[in-house]
Amino acid sequence: MVYFPSKSSRLTLRPISYFCRAFRNEPGHNHQTMRKILFLGLVLPLVLGSCQLKEEFVFEKNGSGNYSVGMDMSEVMAAAKEGMDSTAQESRVARDTTVHFADILDERKDSIKLLPAKDQRNLELLRPMKFGYVEDEAAGKMEFALDMPFKNLDNLTEMFTAMGELDGEYLGEMVSKGGGKPKEKKKDGDDDFLQMGQSYTTHFSKKNFSRKMTEKARQEFIAQKDSIFGGEMGQFMDMLQIKQVYRFPYKVKSVSNPNAKIGSDFKSVEVTGPLKKMKEELEYFDIEVEFER
Repeated sequence: MVYFPSKSSRLTLRPISYFCRAFRNEPGHNHQTMRKILFLGLVLPLVLGSCQLKEEFVFEKNGSGNYSVGMDMSEVMAAAKEGMDSTAQESRVARDTTVHFADILDERKDSIKLLPAKDQRNLELLRPMKFGYVEDEAAGKMEFALDMPFKNLDNLTEMFTAMGELDGEYLGEMVSKGGGKPKEKKKDGDDDFLQMGQSYTTHFSKKNFSRKMTEKARQEFIAQKDSIFGGEMGQFMDMLQIKQVYRFPYKVKSVSNPNAKIGSDFKSVEVTGPLKKMKEELEYFDIEVEFER
């Protein structure tokens, strides 16, 4: 979820690095791939101008669905490919990795039992999550995404809250070492941005859909705008592209956002634009959709 532009990449990377740190020693997972993902998380701020942050909501009629957030770094892959000799390119193996959080919880259940009860509950809330990573230098493709299947929007909010309350480094040490006395967890301000309800209000019914920034989030963005788009990171934040896709079980009748495009099937809506648009128009990505009845 793109809560605030200065944190948008961190939102994507925090759950990704969470997977890498906490479960990098997990048997059956490709260690080289996991290290590469973590490395990308460290260098990503340097290449934001070549990336697209993508969010996608898929809804079913009963209100369940899937939320996905990730990065398309194919342009970075293409640039790296140009700097490699042909032999090195041919030796690279394409990777398509999916990590299911449920498998990790089951395999680490004995260690997890030693964690505080609140952390155990939060981990269980995240059971449906899965992380995917695709790398294919021959095709010039590099993408990673976090999928969060949900029963309803309240359930998704609970998952974001749980993720915000869990400290990735803390859990990584606890789970990989098989338990022990928990260290004192440090509050990280970025965790607040994982709590969906604090920054956006999202509504879905058989009549309509809406997603709007909360007043609190608006005021905080206004206060931070100069620091977000200024300084060394300013040029990269200006170039970062945002793509938001919404897929519905009903046909779309109308959309409030003039920047939105309705899909050819009339059951999807897409809003795409550079992050810098929010400097001029804070509601650039806000949207209301009315369905046919």
